[in-house]
Amino acid sequence: MTLSAAPASPSRAGTQIVLTAVASGCPNALYEFWARWTGTTTWVLLQAYSTNNQYHWNSTGAAPGTENFGVWAKDTSSSAAYDALDSIPYTVTSPCDSANITAAPTSVIQASGTHVTITGIANNCVNPAPQFEFWARWSGSPTWVLLQGYSTKATYDWDSNGALPGTENFGVWVRDSGSTAAYDALASTQVMVVPATCPSVTVTAVPTTVVHSSSGGTHIIATATATGCNGAGPEYAFWLRPSTSPKGHSDLTTGKTILRAGPQRPRSLFARRALMRQSPACSRPRAGKFTTVPN
Repeated sequence: MTLSAAPASPSRAGTQIVLTAVASGCPNALYEFWARWTGTTTWVLLQAYSTNNQYHWNSTGAAPGTENFGVWAKDTSSSAAYDALDSIPYTVTSPCDSANITAAPTSVIQASGTHVTITGIANNCVNPAPQFEFWARWSGSPTWVLLQGYSTKATYDWDSNGALPGTENFGVWVRDSGSTAAYDALASTQVMVVPATCPSVTVTAVPTTVVHSSSGGTHIIATATATGCNGAGPEYAFWLRPSTSPKGHSDLTTGKTILRAGPQRPRSLFARRALMRQSPACSRPRAGKFTTVPN
């Protein structure tokens, strides 16, 4: 008594498997086919006794693993449950061999508004039009969240606005169009969110020396220039520390600020600092100065 399968094990889920039994020395054989599915301990009847020595199994929807098939055989004149039996294991693999995922670009500047295209790739699936489901695990979180449910669309567009600096994780589940599994293959990738910064700033004052006046007064133009900013553009905050006070005031602007000397009593020094930032991160301030002299 022998039992064979064609194609031979292993095969991907979705393959049509033909089981063939051959009983020797039994001119009027009857055959009964059984199976013990992966993960179970119980044999179930597939095809009751008949003269048909073949059983056709459609493996669509089968989970990856090892299925066990058995056959009982007996002569038509026999009253026994079986005269002979045999069984074979059969390995079922995923209907999609593997999955890949890409991100373009792989890094973005914080608050830049850059869109990232996440692309899923299903490799060597049994049927055309595989399905894709996209997931994310945000920086600092242990939980994966669903971004886009199963469909034949192989891409997901991520708007990086609002993302904090750190590493974002993206995943894709893929499955064959004929599969009922949660997924047949999966893959993940990372996108880096880089802090928006300006590494340096310079500041100038024109003029650098003015005569004290009790009315009117000379206007001073303080100009700050940030260099090496990696984001959408720098923002400037200007500060003034009068020589008679440790305190100052600020004005947030994206251009120049005019500082006026007077009317007030003579002072030996105005110290002015320009704070520069590449929103939302700040770098070290730089200071400039100008001097008022008594008239």
